[in-house]
Amino acid sequence: QKATTTRPRMKMDSFFALLLLIFATAAEEVVPSLLWEREKTVWVREGRVIVDRAFLSTRKKRMAVTMFKSAAKEVGNAVFWYDASAAGPSSGTCGKGLPLVAIAKTRAGQCGRLVPNPYFGDLDVWAVEARRLGERSRALPWERRDPRVFWRGVIRKMACENDRGNFARLQATALTLEFPDDVDVRCTKCSPRSPDDECPGLRYGPLEDQALRAFTKPAAVVPPDAYAGFQFLLNLPGSTTGSYSRNLNHLWALGAVVLLWDVG
Repeated sequence: QKATTTRPRMKMDSFFALLLLIFATAAEEVVPSLLWEREKTVWVREGRVIVDRAFLSTRKKRMAVTMFKSAAKEVGNAVFWYDASAAGPSSGTCGKGLPLVAIAKTRAGQCGRLVPNPYFGDLDVWAVEARRLGERSRALPWERRDPRVFWRGVIRKMACENDRGNFARLQATALTLEFPDDVDVRCTKCSPRSPDDECPGLRYGPLEDQALRAFTKPAAVVPPDAYAGFQFLLNLPGSTTGSYSRNLNHLWALGAVVLLWDVG
């Protein structure tokens, strides 16, 4: 009789564990070099948001993680690149690697799917805040509101290449001096650049010089729900680089006419 030998059968769970080990080992070598960009890759899996420590280097991206975490159930499992630039994605990121999401597009042909800016933070918390602002808005009929154009915010001293937003903010405060019955635009922190620090294309005129002298004392901070007391709300460019201002997020919920400053 021919001798036969039997080999023990590998349990299925052990087999799959081995496959996972092989896959994980390969992934460590392949994924980081081909797909995993440390500063822009986001992996949403089973309600968790996984990013590299390098992704968390800026407050804006840390807030984005909070936002993605709050939306994880709706998003499902996904992996993508995240572009947090207010200027939108560069052409070098289009069609390479993972799908791309972005918070802004400033010119035709920019790639990526748009997602809310990260300053909304936790979207569940924001939904509660939006409802609260909406209720406040509905409690103040249009005819009972102040008819002036209203804005409060900071003006900072920035280098010329980043001063466009602060220049616009100073111009807007100057309108308060020129049209006090129609405009109430003031800074709560006022530290614009000096007239001696000239910037090409951002030269102070007589009204800006007058505003520099008139608004040395900061105005009081106004809580967001108090904005509902005005018919017209002004949105000005951001103070950091002159792009998006997070102030815009809550303006839409207040039942007022939102005016957007055109920087040309």
